[in-house]
Amino acid sequence: MDYNYVSHNGQACGVMMSTNPNIFHPVNIDEKCFKFMAGPELNFHYYRGQNHFFELSYPSIYRLSDDKKLQAMNEKREFIQLLKTHPIIKELEELKIQNSSYCTDYEGLAQHYGFATNHMDITNDKNIAMFFACTEYINGEYFPFETSREVVLYTINFFYQDAIERLNIIGAHAIPRPAEQKAFSIELSENENFNDLEFVKYKKIICTKELSLKYFDLFDGGKKLFPPDLVDKKAKQIQNRKIPKKRDSYFTKRELSSIRKDWIKNRDDFYKMIASPRLTYTV
Repeated sequence: MDYNYVSHNGQACGVMMSTNPNIFHPVNIDEKCFKFMAGPELNFHYYRGQNHFFELSYPSIYRLSDDKKLQAMNEKREFIQLLKTHPIIKELEELKIQNSSYCTDYEGLAQHYGFATNHMDITNDKNIAMFFACTEYINGEYFPFETSREVVLYTINFFYQDAIERLNIIGAHAIPRPAEQKAFSIELSENENFNDLEFVKYKKIICTKELSLKYFDLFDGGKKLFPPDLVDKKAKQIQNRKIPKKRDSYFTKRELSSIRKDWIKNRDDFYKMIASPRLTYTV
């Protein structure tokens, strides 16, 4: 059974909470909009792993010069426009629970596909954070460490109201990457240092060669966290081109057909990982 009753003095008090980390829950983010949040349903600690510690830890958009920032914003805008033509994203946006509609987190998706934003990636899965802390990223691939090195693991404490208000649920989408990474993010203002946030704590740890290999193998060298998809290819085309090309900005008929065929095969698996809305009863 994946659900437990929240209790008071040993007695059930009316709410069933899921403890399954591998399912996603419809969660309202306002009166009109819901997202699919990665489980478990009740979680007060989130994580971020880095294989280097930076005294000034800023989101990617704030690390760019003004001219590069403008280019990055234009690239992100183009990517989001591309996503809005994705047929499965459009299908999911037609989902409704009572009076709420499913909302695509376009900013979060842009962040996860390598575009500069004012968000910092976090996850509710410590093992995922440790993978990013204990591997090296070189030319588009992840590798285990060859020797021991110091890395940093962040813990984000959601007992703080400020943390709750800043939490951005990315969750499950028609595009697989955010779900595999149990994706959340924290939005920062310019010149705001992630290290200095009251609800953020970090610990520098030694990741040995053996520990690095453990997390590398756990996620198949990152393949489990970065499943291949057409959107990733399109994102790289937009990011790496020298001169704008129209073909980067839209899906071809063949690509749209491929997306729909893949969805027909995978639709049932997607919905199987979505939990029913939380149940309540009167005591």
